[in-house]
Amino acid sequence: MQNVKTDVEGADIAPRAIAGLGEIGSRYGLILCDLWGCVHDGGRAFPEACDALSGFRRAGGRVVLVSNTPRPSHFLEPHLRRLGIPENAYDGLITAGDIMRDVLAGRPGKIDFLGDESDWQTVADLAVETAPIPKADYAVCTRLFPSEDALIALDPHLEQLKAHNLDFICANPDIVVHDKGRTFYCPGALAERYETIGGHVIRTGKPAKRIYERALEIAGDPGDLSSVLAVGDGMGTDVTGAAGIGADSWFLSDGIHREIHETAGLTPLTDSYGVTPTYVSARLTP
Repeated sequence: MQNVKTDVEGADIAPRAIAGLGEIGSRYGLILCDLWGCVHDGGRAFPEACDALSGFRRAGGRVVLVSNTPRPSHFLEPHLRRLGIPENAYDGLITAGDIMRDVLAGRPGKIDFLGDESDWQTVADLAVETAPIPKADYAVCTRLFPSEDALIALDPHLEQLKAHNLDFICANPDIVVHDKGRTFYCPGALAERYETIGGHVIRTGKPAKRIYERALEIAGDPGDLSSVLAVGDGMGTDVTGAAGIGADSWFLSDGIHREIHETAGLTPLTDSYGVTPTYVSARLTP
C-alpha cells in the first residue's frame, strides 16, 4: 500500500479528519488541486473552495489546478471564468489535454479518434489526421459516455484495435464524472476495458507522473515534495497520483466516491486502490 502512515508499532494510521484548509495550510507551500467535484460541479464554482484557495495564496502559498479534462488549458480557462472561479484562486493550470497534445505532437500520423468535433478542434493544428482502424497508427479517446451500455457497445471496436495492436491514448483517465446530477463515464472507463483484453493504454492525466511533473514546473519546481499537498476527490487518480510522487494528499469524500463513502466508509476505498490519503474531509473549505 502506497503512502500509508504507520505508528511506532507499524500499524496503519487512518487519515486525519480535518475541518478545512486552515488546519493544515501553514505546512505547505504548494497545492495541486483537482477541479471537477472539488472546485466546481460542472455548472458552477464552489464559493468555499475558491475562498480556501484564494486565502492560501494570500498567505504566500501557490496553487496549480490539475485537471483530467481532455481540453487543453487555453480552452478551459474561459470556462473557469464562466463557472465563477476567480483568477486569484490559482497560479497556473495543467490538464490531461495539454499532455495529450504533447503526446500527439511527438507521434504524427493517422489516428482512430473517439471524440466529438469540438474535441477534434483541440488537436486539429497538429500533424495528425483521422483514419479507420486498419489504416490508423493509434487510437485517441476524449469523449464521455452516457451509460455503461454505451461502453459495452464499443467492445467490438476495442477488439479491432487490439487485433491491429494499436495503442489507446486515454485523454481523460477518470472513470466517472458527476455533472449536475447526472453520471457520465469517462475515457478512463473505456481504457480499462481495453486493458482487460490485453490492449496497451497511455494515460495523459492523473495518476500518471507526467502531468504532476508539468504541474511542478509551472509552480517553479518546489524541490521538497514534503511541502506539496494534492487535493482531490478521486482515490484512483488524485490520491494515487500524490502517492506516486511522494506528496501528501487531502481526499474530499463528497465527490465521485460519495455513495461508497456514505454507506461503507473509507476502508473499502483505501483497500481497493491500495493508497491512504493524509487527510480527509467532505469538501474543500477554508
